[in-house]
Amino acid sequence: MITIDPVEFDNFTMSQVSDNENDFQSVVAISNSSNGAIPLIEIKFQKFNSINQQIDATKKYAYSNDIKYRYAGVKYKAGSITVNIDDDTNMITMSSALCNYLNNQFKDQIHVYTLYNNEDFYYHLLNSCDQMIEVDHQQYAKSQAKGAFYSARAIQQYMYSNKSYQHKHVVVQGLGSVGSETAKLFDKNNANLTVCDQNKENINQLYADAYFGTCTMDQSYSIMCDVLVLCGDTDSLDKNSTLNMNCLAVLGVEDGQLASNKAGYNMHTQKIPYVPDYVAGVGGLLMIIKQLENQNKSLEKDLDKIFTRTLSLLNHSNKLRKPPFIVAEQQLQEKQKIKQSA
Repeated sequence: MITIDPVEFDNFTMSQVSDNENDFQSVVAISNSSNGAIPLIEIKFQKFNSINQQIDATKKYAYSNDIKYRYAGVKYKAGSITVNIDDDTNMITMSSALCNYLNNQFKDQIHVYTLYNNEDFYYHLLNSCDQMIEVDHQQYAKSQAKGAFYSARAIQQYMYSNKSYQHKHVVVQGLGSVGSETAKLFDKNNANLTVCDQNKENINQLYADAYFGTCTMDQSYSIMCDVLVLCGDTDSLDKNSTLNMNCLAVLGVEDGQLASNKAGYNMHTQKIPYVPDYVAGVGGLLMIIKQLENQNKSLEKDLDKIFTRTLSLLNHSNKLRKPPFIVAEQQLQEKQKIKQSA
């Protein structure tokens, strides 16, 4: 039997959802945005050590996605669904409980998708969950990487009035599907590439498609480079990692890179521009929306806008002498006030 317990979270409807008989432990947070559109939510299947850890992670994902959606002008409601799994989880019974919950609570009033890479489970979920959108994971990674590359070019334009990465030193941290595609783009554009990943197999697979050097994850923060591109785990930018950075700029791609405002101010104090993930990391989301709305032909035009938005943000940040992530949030607040007064 599914039980639903509310959790307090400003501007979101948030619940802890569980079904012990079916090994189902989920946390759901959906924006209370009044834009009238139905939610479009990513489901993340992860291992959490406690329900409090899962609630905190869900809040972080949901808040980051809400900013991402609003900053990119996406009409859907944002949020996050996390599902706790481990090596003993029966994925089939768990997915049945998830689908029952979605059907009972939302019926056809929600779209969900997942980037979970267990192929057998993924297709089982697609066939059993009416709300699930089928996502081309390879195309998602390429769109995410292309958007990140356009954002990186905007950093170059802002700093040097030249978008080229020829002979520039780029460090890519994290070589999952998005990180690998991002690294390939920089290599294709003649950057001097250094990569790092905790999984050596990810590095080995990239050798066939790019020329690069390697470093450890810890070294990636201290290496002198033109831009550090973050495609790995969340909270990679904390107070310690940002105190003595030697990069000239930082680009967040995957969600939740900034662990705290203090870390953001550390970079700002060192005059290191930081473009947040909700600005640079929207290419994959745009691809999903274009697929959902059968407007794939206009995807490239929307990806181009990431360059413009990034450059505008950096210029405003410089003018106001405030970190880009603070300026981005202020811009959203101003837009919200205008919308409410209209």
